[in-house]
Amino acid sequence: MINYFNNYINLYNISSSREYLFSDESTYTFAIVEFNDIITSSKSMIEITYKNASFNNCTFKNILCIGESEDSSLITFTSSDYGNTLNMNGITIEKCNSNDDFIVFEGNNSTINISDLTVNEISSYGSLMNIKSKVNFQ
Repeated sequence: MINYFNNYINLYNISSSREYLFSDESTYTFAIVEFNDIITSSKSMIEITYKNASFNNCTFKNILCIGESEDSSLITFTSSDYGNTLNMNGITIEKCNSNDDFIVFEGNNSTINISDLTVNEISSYGSLMNIKSKVNFQ
């Protein structure tokens, strides 16, 4: 499990050609983190598979997801049959581009908690949010 909180963290000027910028089978808790000026040619910048994740007071700005067409997103969240939760509170997403759906929800039992979300100047070759599973929004 990786927890980023109680400190201001700025991740910027990163270029990645790996499969994911963050490992897909880790549990993440990000608080007060800025993701700035990132270029990734991976499937998703942040891939979350069968785990819970939280983003609190985070900013995503100037991010280019330039992986293969129809397979490059900012966040892909895949829940297990037993259920997983994604919390997004106080999130700002601006001036970002992706070659597929911008945020993808997959799996059989997702609980998505979104509050105070601001989205501005997004270019995507898909939908802003693609829900490919049974999702419970709260």
